[in-house]
Amino acid sequence: MLWRVNSLQEQFINGLSLVIFLVILIGFFVISPLFIFIGLVYSVFLFLSHYYEKHIGEKLILKNEKHKYRYFIGEEGEIVLHFKNEGLPIIAGKLNVFFKKNIQPKGAVDIEEESKVTVPITFIKGGTYHVHLPVQMVKRGVGRIIKIQIQVTNLFGFSELLLEFNEYWQEEYIIYPKITPIRYFQLEPILKEGNVHNRYSLFEERLHTIGSRDYLPGDSFNMVHWKASSKTNSLQTKVFEKTTNANLLIIINVSESYWWNEKIEEMISSVAYLIQEAVKNHIPVSLAANIRFYGDFPFLYIPPGEGKAHFQKMLEMLAILDTHQLILPHEEMLYYLYKKQISETYCVHAGLLSSTQEVLLRRLVSHNQKLYQLTIDIDHAMLVKIS
Repeated sequence: MLWRVNSLQEQFINGLSLVIFLVILIGFFVISPLFIFIGLVYSVFLFLSHYYEKHIGEKLILKNEKHKYRYFIGEEGEIVLHFKNEGLPIIAGKLNVFFKKNIQPKGAVDIEEESKVTVPITFIKGGTYHVHLPVQMVKRGVGRIIKIQIQVTNLFGFSELLLEFNEYWQEEYIIYPKITPIRYFQLEPILKEGNVHNRYSLFEERLHTIGSRDYLPGDSFNMVHWKASSKTNSLQTKVFEKTTNANLLIIINVSESYWWNEKIEEMISSVAYLIQEAVKNHIPVSLAANIRFYGDFPFLYIPPGEGKAHFQKMLEMLAILDTHQLILPHEEMLYYLYKKQISETYCVHAGLLSSTQEVLLRRLVSHNQKLYQLTIDIDHAMLVKIS
């Protein structure tokens, strides 16, 4: 069954049933039609009540499909529950929906452990119902419904019934981290040929013409822009897009001794900003965090990429970082990255960095690459150049 039914029957109902049973016995022995009639009527009600309790919820269907919904902290949303009732009616009941703490009912404040929404409901047999629950996203993470209950009074008021949804709720609500700007954010230019646009670079992408200028002595005759020259009646030279080689690797150390860094939320918010800026400037960005993971890498790792889909993927990775996950020693992750020769033009390290870890990090970054440390202060974050 989709629903597990618990009876919250009060003790006096059992006592009353015993009294009525005695009434029937007395009526039988003194041959009193009134006593027997009262007893029979109560027995019918008791039977129907038991039948209702036994079969309530048997054909109450709640649509439960696997979906992912994505939000940022502070956004408001609406969760819709789809019911279809082909069984016994539920009259004047209450629907209780419990969420993980990172999702709260719209307008709620000071939620401690789990948040709850209560909605009055009436489900008639054969009806289809859509229950709308306005909510707000208050904390980074994976939100979900953890419990669904229906409270209803028994058909004849003899007891209170509690129907609990048996299935694991499959919808997930991914709540992205807050994106907090980094003060004085600037990566030092690297003069190296590549495919990332940089107006100050010495290198040009010869397959991407962006305009023309007047021909100057010394310009190659092969670079003459003949179409522009015919329009202006003077020789014009092609102007190409200037490019450089730029890739960004972000390394996160989530640990502080044997536990999580107490500034992990601020750190993640600043890392989200770094990723956003890299994607905005068409810089391929990769991310590594020392959380144990079972796959091609023994830790959470997203290889270099760019574009909107890659940005969304990285935000999801930041969203799922949770203090219940197992931490991999930071030295092991750095050594693994070094063995795999995973290093980019720019490397930003976030989190605590011991002297031993810094030695490993410097081995990872070669002389023509730039290494930065992300520092979190009381009210802001900064990038400090290490090498």
